[in-house]
Amino acid sequence: MAPWLLLGLVRASFRIGFSGTPEPWSVLGRTLALVAFWVPAAPWLYRLGRRGHPAVRMLLAPEVLLAVVLEPAWAGLIVRPSVFADGTAFLTWVIDRLDLNLFTAVAVVGIGVVRRHTADRLALAAGERARAAALRQAEFDLLNSQIQPHFLFNALNTVVELVHRDAALAARFLADLDRLFERSVAADRRPETSLADELEWLRAYLAVQRQRFGPRLTVAVEVPDAVLSLAVPTLVLQPLVENAIRHGVETVAGPARVRIAAARMGDRLTVTITNTTGAAPGGAGGLGIQNARRRLEHRHGADFALDFERADGLATVSLTVPARLVAGSLPVVARDPDPAIPLVLPVSNRTGALLAVGVWTGVLALWALAVRTSASLTGAPAWGNWLMAVEAAGNLLVTLAAVGLLGALRRRGVPAGWALGVGFVIAAGLAAGVAVVTVALGSPSPNVGWLRANWAEQRFAVLAAIVVGAHSWWQYRSRAEAAAEAGALREAAERTRFAQLRWRVQPALVGEVLRRAASLAATAPERAEALTLGLSRLLRSMLAEPDDDWAPLRAEVGRAADLAALHHQLAPDGAHIRFTVVGDGEALVPRGALTELASTLIGPGVGAVPTGIGVGWSSADRAFLLEGRSGGHERPEADAALAAATVATGLGRSALHGHAVRWSLAAVPIRPVPSPSQALELEAA
Repeated sequence: MAPWLLLGLVRASFRIGFSGTPEPWSVLGRTLALVAFWVPAAPWLYRLGRRGHPAVRMLLAPEVLLAVVLEPAWAGLIVRPSVFADGTAFLTWVIDRLDLNLFTAVAVVGIGVVRRHTADRLALAAGERARAAALRQAEFDLLNSQIQPHFLFNALNTVVELVHRDAALAARFLADLDRLFERSVAADRRPETSLADELEWLRAYLAVQRQRFGPRLTVAVEVPDAVLSLAVPTLVLQPLVENAIRHGVETVAGPARVRIAAARMGDRLTVTITNTTGAAPGGAGGLGIQNARRRLEHRHGADFALDFERADGLATVSLTVPARLVAGSLPVVARDPDPAIPLVLPVSNRTGALLAVGVWTGVLALWALAVRTSASLTGAPAWGNWLMAVEAAGNLLVTLAAVGLLGALRRRGVPAGWALGVGFVIAAGLAAGVAVVTVALGSPSPNVGWLRANWAEQRFAVLAAIVVGAHSWWQYRSRAEAAAEAGALREAAERTRFAQLRWRVQPALVGEVLRRAASLAATAPERAEALTLGLSRLLRSMLAEPDDDWAPLRAEVGRAADLAALHHQLAPDGAHIRFTVVGDGEALVPRGALTELASTLIGPGVGAVPTGIGVGWSSADRAFLLEGRSGGHERPEADAALAAATVATGLGRSALHGHAVRWSLAAVPIRPVPSPSQALELEAA
């Protein structure tokens, strides 16, 4: 009720100030009684704006039409019965009050629209932290998943060397490797850990390496107790130490040494890794250093240092980060933290200006129709079209000015309520000024004061609608920007999750291979070697061209076949799925998708699975075409299981397509492969 009381006071001030009536209290009472109509009517119009209908549908809604018709009835029958007693026709009375009522209704509907866009924007902003956390977690998981195949591949090559030479040592090596891998998997969800925990993990890794190199590898850890509680990114030291062994220890024929030291200097923690190195250059590049640098950027932004130097047969990597205690873990968020908010299209200032021109052109046509209709009903002379055109043009300029003013207040951080209040105060003063000028330019009237008061009321309704519309414009743009940002963050997180597919190593599978190979090393070294080589071959395919989102279909089918063969080695009595290429084997397909499908098919609870799967690719549809076969014949039940497995991967969409399953990845946010001409354009750019 408070806004309508305020509106009644504004309108009454127009009437009392312009007319100079000797009965101001009577005028105030009638004006407040007129405004009282909107107290029950406004909630209907407000809810209309909150529903999110298109603008034209809202303006032609029954609520607006009823308000335009019922307000004159209220004014003529309840507040001022003399109007109809004097012979004024109801239609004439409706047209006479059309400006006032229509723009008042538009203002109320606009406030509902503003509230809806504001609520949507706040809901999107509330999920921004969750989306950012989801992206950070996806990036962190990607960095962690890159370490596992790289580290395992190097370690398994050592097993292949040991399994025939020293079966007992190979068994111990595999057991230690299994425990080390389990520990790395357990650390996946922690973005950072204490230096003490990181060193404990590193000692386990170095214990595995000492079994490999024997007495010629010496490790020294010189870390004071005072820095053990300080934080470092999880698993950041392991790739650095692995880099030191791979590019340092392996290049030295005789004894080699790795030294790990740490010290605190003010508010900085420095960890230094020094290793003996041979004559061959290297050690500053590779996945290990790159992964560590990206991990540090992910956690500390630009507030870190990672330096490498080589001199006098020694290579040194120095890592410097802020000295602080371990922070909390990243929150676990849902895949899509956004509420179900309908999308809106971002619009430019030029589009808004054209929209304003179109709106006021339509209003000018409405005014002309209303004036002609009123003149035909009453016989009074109609106002000139030029005056209405001037007013419409003036209102267009006021609309653009209001958008600019509210935008300036918004950029300065003025709250929306204060901005609206400032706009209404300016509108009230401007309405009074326009009323004086317009009546002065129009035909003389025996009751100039009341005519000015009526014009001031009507122009204030117009200007109030302009202010609300300008505010709605900025809320719409803010909501569109928030939605675009949310979409960009979500797409980045999904793209990062998809990139992780090509690095994903199934912990259960790796653990089973390591344990089985350890148990077979002494009694059946050939089988242990075959298991180890099978896992090594799968890991090698993951490490090939690691930065590409796409790979030839033949290579992807081969990777899925390696995974299926490794599972068959672990469970010879189970079904052995064979993957074959159908069509162009050099067609580029998303990396990791087929491996994810193979993992899902082999997993428990899938049901009947095909023993043979033909894999094709449709570049136009970005879809795999999967044909399930058993003994050369299609099996509908196997195709159904194949379709269910594609759905279970959580990637793309799946549907039965004749005797095949169409697995579409068109919606997966991965960058498409550029054509040769596009690649040349990108290179030139």
